[in-house]
Amino acid sequence: MPTLVQALALILKYKYAIMLPLAIVEGPILTVICGFLFHQGYIAFLPTYLTLMAGDLIGDAAWYLIGRFWARPFIKNYGHKFGLTPARFSAVGVMFKKHQKKTLLISKMSSGFGLAVVVLMTAGSIGITFPVFMVLNAIGQLIWSGMLMTLGYFFGQSYELIDQSMRSAYLVVGIVIFVVGLYSVQRHLRKGVTAKPTV
Repeated sequence: MPTLVQALALILKYKYAIMLPLAIVEGPILTVICGFLFHQGYIAFLPTYLTLMAGDLIGDAAWYLIGRFWARPFIKNYGHKFGLTPARFSAVGVMFKKHQKKTLLISKMSSGFGLAVVVLMTAGSIGITFPVFMVLNAIGQLIWSGMLMTLGYFFGQSYELIDQSMRSAYLVVGIVIFVVGLYSVQRHLRKGVTAKPTV
Protein backbone atom coordinates (compact mmCIF):
# COMPACT_ATOMS: atom_id res chain seq x y z
CA MET A 1 0.00 0.00 0.00
CA PRO A 2 1.25 3.54 -0.78
CA THR A 3 2.18 5.81 2.09
CA LEU A 4 0.34 9.08 2.73
CA VAL A 5 2.94 11.06 0.79
CA GLN A 6 2.90 8.56 -2.09
CA ALA A 7 -0.91 8.67 -2.25
CA LEU A 8 -0.82 12.46 -2.41
CA ALA A 9 1.77 12.38 -5.18
CA LEU A 10 -0.19 9.81 -7.18
CA ILE A 11 -3.43 11.76 -6.96
CA LEU A 12 -1.74 15.02 -7.90
CA LYS A 13 -0.21 13.34 -10.95
CA TYR A 14 -2.99 11.04 -12.18
CA LYS A 15 -6.03 12.48 -10.36
CA TYR A 16 -9.24 10.52 -10.92
CA ALA A 17 -7.63 7.69 -12.88
CA ILE A 18 -5.63 6.58 -9.83
CA MET A 19 -8.20 7.72 -7.29
CA LEU A 20 -10.63 4.91 -8.16
CA PRO A 21 -8.29 1.92 -7.59
CA LEU A 22 -6.87 3.55 -4.45
CA ALA A 23 -10.37 4.07 -3.08
CA ILE A 24 -11.17 0.37 -3.49
CA VAL A 25 -8.49 -0.62 -0.99
CA GLU A 26 -8.03 2.55 1.10
CA GLY A 27 -11.35 4.36 1.01
CA PRO A 28 -11.56 6.19 4.37
CA ILE A 29 -8.05 7.66 4.60
CA LEU A 30 -8.04 8.49 0.90
CA THR A 31 -11.31 10.38 1.29
CA VAL A 32 -9.78 12.55 4.01
CA ILE A 33 -6.76 13.22 1.78
CA CYS A 34 -9.01 14.20 -1.10
CA GLY A 35 -10.96 16.58 1.13
CA PHE A 36 -7.67 18.34 1.83
CA LEU A 37 -6.70 18.42 -1.87
CA PHE A 38 -10.12 19.80 -2.79
CA HIS A 39 -9.63 22.55 -0.24
CA GLN A 40 -6.33 23.40 -1.94
CA GLY A 41 -7.97 23.55 -5.35
CA TYR A 42 -6.14 20.60 -6.91
CA ILE A 43 -9.26 18.52 -7.60
CA ALA A 44 -12.95 19.22 -8.19
CA PHE A 45 -15.57 18.21 -5.64
CA LEU A 46 -18.20 16.30 -7.64
CA PRO A 47 -15.94 13.98 -9.69
CA THR A 48 -13.86 13.34 -6.55
CA TYR A 49 -16.90 12.56 -4.42
CA LEU A 50 -18.42 10.23 -7.03
CA THR A 51 -15.11 8.49 -7.74
CA LEU A 52 -14.44 7.87 -4.03
CA MET A 53 -17.95 6.52 -3.55
CA ALA A 54 -17.60 4.25 -6.58
CA GLY A 55 -14.29 2.86 -5.34
CA ASP A 56 -15.63 2.12 -1.87
CA LEU A 57 -18.77 0.51 -3.26
CA ILE A 58 -16.75 -1.67 -5.65
CA GLY A 59 -14.80 -2.96 -2.66
CA ASP A 60 -18.03 -3.60 -0.77
CA ALA A 61 -19.47 -5.48 -3.73
CA ALA A 62 -16.38 -7.70 -3.85
CA TRP A 63 -16.82 -8.69 -0.20
CA TYR A 64 -20.53 -9.28 -0.80
CA LEU A 65 -19.75 -11.65 -3.69
CA ILE A 66 -17.14 -13.50 -1.64
CA GLY A 67 -19.78 -13.98 1.05
CA ARG A 68 -22.39 -15.00 -1.49
CA PHE A 69 -20.37 -17.72 -3.19
CA TRP A 70 -17.33 -18.58 -1.06
CA ALA A 71 -18.07 -17.55 2.55
CA ARG A 72 -17.31 -20.82 4.35
CA PRO A 73 -14.12 -21.77 2.43
CA PHE A 74 -12.86 -18.18 2.67
CA ILE A 75 -13.37 -18.04 6.44
CA LYS A 76 -11.74 -21.43 6.92
CA ASN A 77 -8.62 -20.52 4.93
CA TYR A 78 -8.27 -16.76 5.37
CA GLY A 79 -10.69 -15.68 8.08
CA HIS A 80 -8.02 -15.34 10.77
CA LYS A 81 -6.41 -12.53 8.78
CA PHE A 82 -9.59 -10.45 9.03
CA GLY A 83 -10.72 -11.41 12.52
CA LEU A 84 -13.32 -13.83 11.16
CA THR A 85 -14.26 -17.13 12.77
CA PRO A 86 -17.14 -19.46 11.86
CA ALA A 87 -18.77 -18.69 15.23
CA ARG A 88 -18.55 -14.94 14.78
CA PHE A 89 -19.78 -15.19 11.22
CA SER A 90 -22.80 -17.24 12.27
CA ALA A 91 -23.59 -14.86 15.13
CA VAL A 92 -23.54 -11.87 12.79
CA GLY A 93 -25.84 -13.84 10.48
CA VAL A 94 -28.40 -14.21 13.29
CA MET A 95 -28.19 -10.50 14.07
CA PHE A 96 -28.42 -9.63 10.38
CA LYS A 97 -31.65 -11.55 9.88
CA LYS A 98 -33.27 -9.51 12.64
CA HIS A 99 -31.93 -6.07 11.73
CA GLN A 100 -30.36 -6.35 8.28
CA LYS A 101 -31.04 -2.84 7.00
CA LYS A 102 -30.01 -1.13 10.22
CA THR A 103 -26.90 -3.28 10.56
CA LEU A 104 -25.77 -2.61 7.01
CA LEU A 105 -26.36 1.14 7.17
CA ILE A 106 -24.63 1.58 10.51
CA SER A 107 -21.69 -0.56 9.47
CA LYS A 108 -21.21 1.50 6.30
CA MET A 109 -21.59 4.89 7.98
CA SER A 110 -19.14 3.93 10.72
CA SER A 111 -16.76 2.11 8.38
CA GLY A 112 -17.54 -1.02 10.34
CA PHE A 113 -15.58 -0.24 13.54
CA GLY A 114 -13.85 -3.57 13.01
CA LEU A 115 -16.89 -5.43 11.65
CA ALA A 116 -16.99 -4.12 8.09
CA VAL A 117 -15.71 -7.24 6.34
CA VAL A 118 -17.84 -9.70 8.30
CA VAL A 119 -20.96 -7.55 7.81
CA LEU A 120 -20.43 -7.27 4.06
CA MET A 121 -19.74 -10.98 3.66
CA THR A 122 -22.69 -11.92 5.84
CA ALA A 123 -24.98 -9.76 3.71
CA GLY A 124 -24.00 -11.87 0.71
CA SER A 125 -24.12 -15.21 2.48
CA ILE A 126 -27.62 -14.85 3.93
CA GLY A 127 -29.15 -13.90 0.60
CA ILE A 128 -29.77 -10.15 0.77
CA THR A 129 -30.38 -9.24 -2.86
CA PHE A 130 -27.59 -7.37 -4.57
CA PRO A 131 -29.74 -4.32 -5.53
CA VAL A 132 -30.93 -3.90 -1.94
CA PHE A 133 -27.38 -4.32 -0.66
CA MET A 134 -26.01 -1.69 -3.04
CA VAL A 135 -28.80 0.83 -2.37
CA LEU A 136 -28.32 0.62 1.40
CA ASN A 137 -24.56 0.82 1.06
CA ALA A 138 -24.81 3.79 -1.30
CA ILE A 139 -27.00 5.67 1.20
CA GLY A 140 -24.52 5.05 3.98
CA GLN A 141 -21.61 5.89 1.70
CA LEU A 142 -23.08 9.29 0.82
CA ILE A 143 -23.02 10.24 4.49
CA TRP A 144 -19.69 8.63 5.38
CA SER A 145 -17.78 10.02 2.40
CA GLY A 146 -19.22 13.47 3.07
CA MET A 147 -18.07 13.36 6.69
CA LEU A 148 -14.55 12.23 5.79
CA MET A 149 -14.16 14.82 3.03
CA THR A 150 -15.33 17.47 5.48
CA LEU A 151 -12.66 16.40 7.96
CA GLY A 152 -10.00 16.64 5.28
CA TYR A 153 -11.32 19.96 4.01
CA PHE A 154 -11.34 21.71 7.38
CA PHE A 155 -8.52 20.00 9.24
CA GLY A 156 -6.11 18.98 6.49
CA GLN A 157 -4.51 22.41 6.75
CA SER A 158 -5.17 23.39 10.32
CA TYR A 159 -3.09 26.55 10.30
CA GLU A 160 -5.77 28.24 8.20
CA LEU A 161 -8.29 27.67 10.98
CA ILE A 162 -6.73 29.98 13.58
CA ASP A 163 -9.18 32.76 12.71
CA GLN A 164 -12.04 30.28 12.52
CA SER A 165 -11.64 28.56 15.88
CA MET A 166 -15.29 28.86 16.85
CA ARG A 167 -16.50 27.44 13.56
CA SER A 168 -14.01 24.59 13.94
CA ALA A 169 -15.18 23.88 17.48
CA TYR A 170 -18.79 23.56 16.39
CA LEU A 171 -17.79 21.33 13.50
CA VAL A 172 -15.70 19.07 15.72
CA VAL A 173 -18.47 18.78 18.30
CA GLY A 174 -20.98 17.87 15.60
CA ILE A 175 -18.74 15.22 14.08
CA VAL A 176 -17.81 13.78 17.49
CA ILE A 177 -21.44 13.49 18.54
CA PHE A 178 -22.32 11.78 15.27
CA VAL A 179 -19.40 9.33 15.41
CA VAL A 180 -19.90 8.56 19.11
CA GLY A 181 -23.56 7.81 18.42
CA LEU A 182 -22.64 5.41 15.63
CA TYR A 183 -19.92 3.84 17.77
CA SER A 184 -22.35 3.25 20.64
CA VAL A 185 -24.78 1.43 18.38
CA GLN A 186 -21.97 -0.54 16.74
CA ARG A 187 -20.60 -1.50 20.14
CA HIS A 188 -24.01 -2.84 21.07
CA LEU A 189 -24.04 -4.90 17.88
CA ARG A 190 -20.57 -6.26 18.61
CA LYS A 191 -21.64 -7.29 22.12
CA GLY A 192 -24.46 -9.23 20.48
CA VAL A 193 -21.94 -10.99 18.28
CA THR A 194 -19.78 -11.95 21.23
CA ALA A 195 -22.68 -13.04 23.39
CA LYS A 196 -24.25 -15.39 20.83
CA PRO A 197 -21.47 -17.38 19.20
CA THR A 198 -23.53 -20.05 17.48
CA VAL A 199 -22.02 -22.26 14.82
